[in-house]
Amino acid sequence: MRFFTGDDPTDGLVHYVTRERAFSQNYTYFEDDGTVIMESDMKTKLNPGEKRERYTFFSSVRIETMKEYNGGLFILDLKRAPWGCAVWPAYWTTSRFDWPYVGRPSYLLDPELSFDDQNGEIDILEGTHDNEHNQITWHTCNDDKKIGRYGCSAMEWSQASYGLHLNLKAEGHSFRAAIPEDVTAGEPRPSTWGPPSAVLSNTRCNITQYFKKHVVVFDITFCGNYAGNNYNASQCPGTCAERLADPANLIVRAPRSVPSLSGLG
Repeated sequence: MRFFTGDDPTDGLVHYVTRERAFSQNYTYFEDDGTVIMESDMKTKLNPGEKRERYTFFSSVRIETMKEYNGGLFILDLKRAPWGCAVWPAYWTTSRFDWPYVGRPSYLLDPELSFDDQNGEIDILEGTHDNEHNQITWHTCNDDKKIGRYGCSAMEWSQASYGLHLNLKAEGHSFRAAIPEDVTAGEPRPSTWGPPSAVLSNTRCNITQYFKKHVVVFDITFCGNYAGNNYNASQCPGTCAERLADPANLIVRAPRSVPSLSGLG
């Protein structure tokens, strides 16, 4: 995995740290069974209205696969996921140019990049604050079908898809006893799993054109363009900035705990 370092491209109040700092500060570590843990700094105090300097950000972690994918089957084994007021965690895919932040790619700063140089985004597991439902979203650029930068979303009906109930339901996205035998046997057959939570049809969207060369991403951020703008719609007190002012009042309900991610593609 590659550690993305630097300020959050989505304007979250975090600074993504290097691999060395992540492990030395225990933001990332391995449990005895090989499970990967991702956490954020919960000690730094951010005063509302304070000039935003790098040292006033929360330290956090964003990791990405080295390999790029043009498609495939990805099976995530997830024990716990972060949630809580001001928190914005995500499991998603995007190109290494970090759509849609033109001129602010992950690994190559090139202000001449256009939207046509970037290859969309797929949000697989994402939510904010006290949400109880996962939101799956596809984002594209310059699509004549007008999916557009704001994306085409599907909300999962199950309360076990995000937040409290996701973590309570057998420590994962599905009851562990209900994991299909073909998955545990290492021979997955998706056609036998029943209807999916969301589908993007290729009848009106050229999927191979708009979604390609993706890396898989895990990150944890706070406030930012999404969680900062929809804070008033939550049941959380005060403002997002006020919630961050004192870490004692900021409750991140759980770290991200990932036993495994299998990619066939």
